[in-house]
Amino acid sequence: MNIEEGIRQSFDVLRANKARSLLTMLGINFGVLSLVAISIIGLSFRGFIGREMAKYGSEIMWVFANNRAYARGEPRTQLDGADVDYFRRTLPGLQYSTTFYYINARAVARGRGQSVSLFGVDTDYFQIFAASRRIAEGRALLPDDDLYRRPVCVVGPEIAGLLFGAEDPMGKRVSFLGRAFTVVGVTAPQESTFVSDGTDDTTIFVPQSFVAARIFGGREKRYYVLLLKFSDLPSVDNAVIRMENYLEKKYGLLRGEKRFRVMKFDTFIQIADNVLNIVSLLVLVISAISLLVGGLGIMNIMLVTVTERTQEIGMRMAVGARRRDVLSQFLIEAVVLCLLGGFIGAALGAVIAAVACTLLAWPFIFSLASVVIGLAVATAIGILFGLYPAWKASRLTPIEALRVEV
Repeated sequence: MNIEEGIRQSFDVLRANKARSLLTMLGINFGVLSLVAISIIGLSFRGFIGREMAKYGSEIMWVFANNRAYARGEPRTQLDGADVDYFRRTLPGLQYSTTFYYINARAVARGRGQSVSLFGVDTDYFQIFAASRRIAEGRALLPDDDLYRRPVCVVGPEIAGLLFGAEDPMGKRVSFLGRAFTVVGVTAPQESTFVSDGTDDTTIFVPQSFVAARIFGGREKRYYVLLLKFSDLPSVDNAVIRMENYLEKKYGLLRGEKRFRVMKFDTFIQIADNVLNIVSLLVLVISAISLLVGGLGIMNIMLVTVTERTQEIGMRMAVGARRRDVLSQFLIEAVVLCLLGGFIGAALGAVIAAVACTLLAWPFIFSLASVVIGLAVATAIGILFGLYPAWKASRLTPIEALRVEV
């Protein structure tokens, strides 16, 4: 028997038992579906990360309190002005550095009031977050705004609409913190990005000194977080070592842990990638179990098929079919059933991955390799679990097969 004839006969058998064939291949469907979907989603996530890194650059780093060093409710050690000044003066390749504070307040303009988040920032803030915090109208905050405590602000587009309606907010006055501020800029609608500082389109940005005065009063300013952006990656790696040594020497350890964490942007990427790898592994384990169950279903239904077609097998042998012809026929049927289930699973997996990428705003990256691997696994399942039923069918003798009543 040639392969083409075997495939044609296999489809005849599948058409004759549509419902049973469909139910039998469900395990293969889900296994290949999971494999293809998680592979495409993984590639798309990495494509999304690459796009985000291209926006911000991987030369960004954070300094913040190391929560592992502190007991629950214990005050965190914070950076002081001397620390920030030292880093800004001594770190080679440093382009921008920023700190920020935020408080909740009520803003009033034109008789309309809204609860808002006030972010006290400096001019470097808009440079580091330029990818997600673009200025659509007017200007960003300037160094002199903070130095001379000018009562100016930059507003998000949503809060501008809530406070001023259809009017142009530029140059208008909005009151909060007990005084009136002039709007000098409006940000563009915020894009969904991998990096976020907690701001949104209802945030109002003011010179840092105003918010710091509300938080610290006359006390020395402290810094919860420091963001830095460098000109190149070697400068980042050098800065990590120098900053860790400086902070450990000045503040020491707490319970054997460093009081501060110095983390590079690509470390966040690695953490997210590790989480995805763990999820992918779990899904692949589920896929393997599904494929195993599907393979056992294939074996079971093929054994039933052998029993049902015993007389047919006997007649084939009686007219000259050899054992290997019978074995090939049943083996081809098992492989065709698995491959058909694999094709359906791969198509559904690609569709599900496309929907997920659309909802998450990730680029859809089709993985031909995952489809090929899925179909190869389906073929292997068909051969592995179809071999015993096919062998059993080929061991029947014509006389015994023709005597069986079905």
